[in-house]
Amino acid sequence: MVTGALGTIPGFDDISDNLTISAIPNALILFNPVCDMVPIERWTALCGGIQQAAALSPILHVKAGQPPALVMHPKDDKVVTVQQAIDFTKAMKDSGNHCDLALWEKGGMAGLITGMVRIPGFLKLLKELNCS
Repeated sequence: MVTGALGTIPGFDDISDNLTISAIPNALILFNPVCDMVPIERWTALCGGIQQAAALSPILHVKAGQPPALVMHPKDDKVVTVQQAIDFTKAMKDSGNHCDLALWEKGGMAGLITGMVRIPGFLKLLKELNCS
């Protein structure tokens, strides 16, 4: 969620930072991203309510001119549904941004913990991506 937020939501530059260097990344690589915190009750509660959850939901801030993105998500994730990745990718493309979506069958949320390269088909999937 943090990476997606940095690429879509303005205002992360701190006045004590060197403001000639933007906090906006040049590209986004998102693994199992929480793109919309509003429909996930636990995330909404952690944010302090629906308004704050919406303010921090990358999908609600997508617009033209944002960094290119690679969204990677296993279809069997029970924590963050794959539909979030699909919807974010569509929103990015509909806004004219470059966004690739890489899906694979198994890995769940633990894919980040166990190591992405251990997920069946993951390395093959990486080779097939066109991230230019």
